[in-house]
Amino acid sequence: MKEPEDITVVVADDHKWFRDGLVRELEDTPGLLPVGDAGTADKAVELAVEAKADVILMDIEMFGTSGLEATRRLMEETPDPPRVLILTSYDNDEYIVEAVQSGASGYLLKTIEGPELERKIRGVCSSGRQEFPDRVRQLMPKYHARIRREAEEEKLVSALSSSEIEALALIDRGLSYKEAAKRLNKSRETVKVQLASARDKLEVDTSKEAALLARRTGRFKDQAW
Repeated sequence: MKEPEDITVVVADDHKWFRDGLVRELEDTPGLLPVGDAGTADKAVELAVEAKADVILMDIEMFGTSGLEATRRLMEETPDPPRVLILTSYDNDEYIVEAVQSGASGYLLKTIEGPELERKIRGVCSSGRQEFPDRVRQLMPKYHARIRREAEEEKLVSALSSSEIEALALIDRGLSYKEAAKRLNKSRETVKVQLASARDKLEVDTSKEAALLARRTGRFKDQAW
C-alpha cells in the first residue's frame, strides 16, 4: 500500500530477469514503491501515466520504441511527466548526450548497486537535480557543434541532382569515371561534368570527398547498385 512519502516507480526493460530484479530491489527499499513493470517503452509510459508514477527506470534500448524516443514523447506530450532515469549497459558518450536531449533526469549503468540506485531516485525527486556523469558538461558543446555541422552538410547535399547522386554513388563504390559512365550509359565527359558540379555544390576538392559526404547524409540508401 502506498504511503504518502513513497516514491512510485515503473520499471521498463525487455529482459525479464533484470526487470524482476529491479522490482525486487525496489520492494525491499523502504519508501520506494514499484507500481508497474513493462517489457516495452510504450507500455511503461502507459503504466506510468495511469499510475501517476514519480519515476520511470527506462532501458535505453528495447524492442520497438527505444527508451530515448519514448522519453522524448513523454516529455513533449504529457503534462507533469514523471522523472525518467535512463538505464544502460554502456558508458557511452553519445548515449549520455542523447539522454540529456531526450529530457531524461539521469543516466545510470545497469551495474548500479541498490543503495546508489535509491540515492539517484531520491535525488531526482527531492531536489530535481540531474543524475548525469560530470563529463556531460564537456560533451554538450561537441554535440551541438556536430548538429550544426550535420545541418550544414544536409543543406549542401540537398542541392545535388539525382544524376549527380547516381554518379557519386558509383564513385563511392570505387568505380573509375570510365566505368561509371558505362554503368550509367553516359559519356565519360558527361559524368565528369556531373561530378565537377557535385564537387562545386558540396564545396570539396575531390569526387571521393563528395561521395563520402553524400554517403554520410544517407543519399545512397535508395541506389540499386
